[in-house]
Amino acid sequence: MERIEIREMKHRDISTCEEIVRDEWGDVAADRAHDQMIRMFTMRPADSPQFYVAENAETGEVIGFSAFEPTSLMKDTYDFIWIALKPSARGKKLGTLLTEVRLRDVEKRGGKLICLMTEKPGFFKKFGFQTVEIFDGWNLMVKKLGKVEI
Repeated sequence: MERIEIREMKHRDISTCEEIVRDEWGDVAADRAHDQMIRMFTMRPADSPQFYVAENAETGEVIGFSAFEPTSLMKDTYDFIWIALKPSARGKKLGTLLTEVRLRDVEKRGGKLICLMTEKPGFFKKFGFQTVEIFDGWNLMVKKLGKVEI
């Protein structure tokens, strides 16, 4: 079984992660992901998105990634903005590992609320997310971690 490492994204990972998005959701989504990835390296860390990659420790191949970012919705509120895996990496619990890393880091930052949009609500329900509304097959979900304040 291959050994997987979850680590912070490095600038050199952007093109691989962009291609993972392009293969799954097309050019528009890949361009948006690219812009968000660049912001991780150009903005003040407290305000920037935070990206993680799943990497095959033996080959160094990036096989997936995830991200979150602070939102201006409320104080200590975050959005989970990406989780994407190469088809060959699916079914190996990498999505779970990438989500656990994000949850841990949002909690470390004092996060009180996490929001996300997904077509796969069952995956996030096991982490305690609840569906708020459904828009054309996309589920708006939230997870409350503490008291939300202005």
